Amino acid sequence: MSEFIEKDTANVDEMGVESISKLLIKFSVPAIIGMMCTAAQNIINRIFVGQMVGTDAISALVVCFPIFIVFLAVSMLIGIGGTTLTALKLGEQKHEEAEVLLGQSTILIFATIVIAGILTYIFTDPILVFSGASDPVVFAYAHSYLKIESLGLILACLSSCLNNFIRVEGNPRTAMLTQIISCMVVILANYFFVVRLALGIEGAALGNIVGSAVGLSWVLYYFRPQSKSFMKIRFKNFKLQAALVKSILILGIPACLMQLASSLQNLVMNRVMDAYGGSAALAAVGIVMSLSSIIIMPMIGLNQGSQPILGYNYGACNYKRVKRTLFLAALMATVYSCITFVILEVFADSLVSIFGSDKDKEVLEMAAYALRVFFLALPFIGAPMICGSYFQAAGKPIQSTIINLSRQVLVYIPALVILPSIFGLNGAWFAGPVSDIASFIICMTMTFFAMRTLNKKMAYQKYRPEPDKIN
Repeated sequence: MSEFIEKDTANVDEMGVESISKLLIKFSVPAIIGMMCTAAQNIINRIFVGQMVGTDAISALVVCFPIFIVFLAVSMLIGIGGTTLTALKLGEQKHEEAEVLLGQSTILIFATIVIAGILTYIFTDPILVFSGASDPVVFAYAHSYLKIESLGLILACLSSCLNNFIRVEGNPRTAMLTQIISCMVVILANYFFVVRLALGIEGAALGNIVGSAVGLSWVLYYFRPQSKSFMKIRFKNFKLQAALVKSILILGIPACLMQLASSLQNLVMNRVMDAYGGSAALAAVGIVMSLSSIIIMPMIGLNQGSQPILGYNYGACNYKRVKRTLFLAALMATVYSCITFVILEVFADSLVSIFGSDKDKEVLEMAAYALRVFFLALPFIGAPMICGSYFQAAGKPIQSTIINLSRQVLVYIPALVILPSIFGLNGAWFAGPVSDIASFIICMTMTFFAMRTLNKKMAYQKYRPEPDKIN
């Protein structure tokens, strides 16, 4: 234990004493920048292949996207579960247990993704058919892309998982640098492979792998045994402990289900688009989802930035700070979503134009209209995301799961199936705002009752004060 006491833990401990607004800025801004970089990688791929290959190649990327989300879901199952538990342990000053959790998460994500990658490589064709690749041209592009990507997904997933531990340790800027470096490498690699070598969609896949490899190298260097980090990757912590693995998986279920729901959502969307609009609609939804990732990522970054603060203070029983963090983060997310809504409605045509040329006019016009309609309820998205983060940080996976699934599965998928049968392709675009409003109502109701419970705990503390835990 003395090894850890000697370490500088100021970055962690400040989460219990520093101004909430300052902490949110400190943790969220780097997270937002990092998440924007992550989203940019997806957009860069689609811009390069759209400009150099055509919109059929964009459709192929859309088909592959639900598959990649499944891998991300597994990564988040372990990464979010591990870091949520780690934040609680850090709040309780149990630093050795936090390091063990890092090792358990590392070996768990490695083994899981390697197996998943091998299976994806072997069963590429049936997976693509299931994902909605009906057009022969689109299928050929998707097949080439997925074969290459499946070999490198372990690099991306491991990097993403471990980067969460850098953030929860109290070093959001370093976590941000991981994503910035990876993004810059992806841009350069895509230019080299897709433009200079004219490797088409295969070049885009190779560019992603190179970027992920560099990002992972950076993360592993951070956690090396000789580093200043007080959590290190040690082989002795790789032996899986059933109790810890169970706790990691339970706490990671909400984030995992959210991503799996997103994969199912995209899968259903692909089939609906193919049925009602063909490859043009697939390309249009690909453009909308690319821009959506940029739009949503700042709120996800704010979510990630608030989670260690919420988790630490909840673990330390600083409930007043928990409420303050939740309120400020939700307010910031709502203000951002309102401003972004105005920008989208005004500049939709200009935003979609970067994904194609004049020969793709039909697709671009469809994408601009879809973008405006799909985000009609954007101002209602921010608060539920943050509230879901509160339940996650508080170790309440069921509530968090319900909130996350309400937007992506419980309402959205039924709306995506029913509305197009009545209104055609137009109904598919309106499924988005319908689900966003419904999710907002569900989330606010659950949060109201959660705050009542938290208020009771705060009232109890007044009668049994714990000066060492209250700020």
